[in-house]
Amino acid sequence: MHIIISPSKTMRMTTNEYLTSLKPIDLDKTNQIITHLQQYSKKDLQQVMLLSDKLIDEVYPIIQQFKDAKEGHAILSYRGFVFQKLAFSTYTKSEYLYIEEHVRILDALYGFLNPSTLIKPYRLDFQMKLGLNLYQYWTIDEYLDEPIINLASNEYHKLIKYKKTINISFLQCKKGQLKNVPTHTKQARGMMLNYMILNKIENIEDIRNFSEAGYTYVKDLSSAQELVFIR
Repeated sequence: MHIIISPSKTMRMTTNEYLTSLKPIDLDKTNQIITHLQQYSKKDLQQVMLLSDKLIDEVYPIIQQFKDAKEGHAILSYRGFVFQKLAFSTYTKSEYLYIEEHVRILDALYGFLNPSTLIKPYRLDFQMKLGLNLYQYWTIDEYLDEPIINLASNEYHKLIKYKKTINISFLQCKKGQLKNVPTHTKQARGMMLNYMILNKIENIEDIRNFSEAGYTYVKDLSSAQELVFIR
């Protein structure tokens, strides 16, 4: 069983002694994308990446000097809502081992990331108009025979076509209606991942016991392909 998650645009390069790469990734495609981005002027890159003046001042020099940029372990270096719910400072070696074995990050620059892969800061997603179709550029064909627990956003989940994917949905009950609130969903994905790490979940049945922050598994709304939690 593997758990897939999305990266985040906010990053801060961080490492941990318990993370050691189990499988190096091929960086040829990553370097090709960076070479492509380096051809853009600062103004053109700002337009295609839809960045503010402040952000392009941060991103442009990193891309131009990507080879020398500071590195960090992938799972630790993202700072978005999902990653904020992961209790990295309390994880023991066994928890980090579970992360390395089970968690994978779908990424527009790196493809299928191991948590311990050393990455560099960037700001790229699949929806940017870069003259590259990144969905076709990256082909994910690993773990086809294993159940995949999907905690990724739709933008990233579209990258994979596994038959054994199990989606996890988090809904908010407001005035008798069930709604998907993106911020709450991202936070719940992080809480679910943290729960799976701490409990070292190895089977789908145990996922249903998740009850953080008032969420409850709802059997009547769930199916073999989707587990639904509401609060």
